Amino acid sequence: MDEGTQDGGLAQSSGEAVGGFLSGIPAALRDFFAGVGKGAGVNGMFDWIALVIAIALLIGAARGIRRGRIVGPLVSGFIAVALMGWAVS
Repeated sequence: MDEGTQDGGLAQSSGEAVGGFLSGIPAALRDFFAGVGKGAGVNGMFDWIALVIAIALLIGAARGIRRGRIVGPLVSGFIAVALMGWAVS
C-alpha cells in the first residue's frame, strides 16, 4: 500500500465530512426558526419582522421608564404589545 494514497483518502473523507456538516447548517437554522415560530404562533416573514420590532419597542419602553419618563414609554409599550398581538395571531 502506498502511504500517499492513504493520506489522500483520509484528507478527502475528512473534507467531505466537514463539507457535509457545513452544508447542513443553513437547513438546521431554518428548521430551528420554523419550529420556534410555529411554537410562538408566528407564521410568516412579516410576522417575524413585526415581532422583532415589537421586542425592540418594549426594550426601549423599559429603558424610558427606567429613566423616569412616562408618556413616551407608555405609548411605545402600547404599540409594542399591539404589534406583538398582531404578529402572534
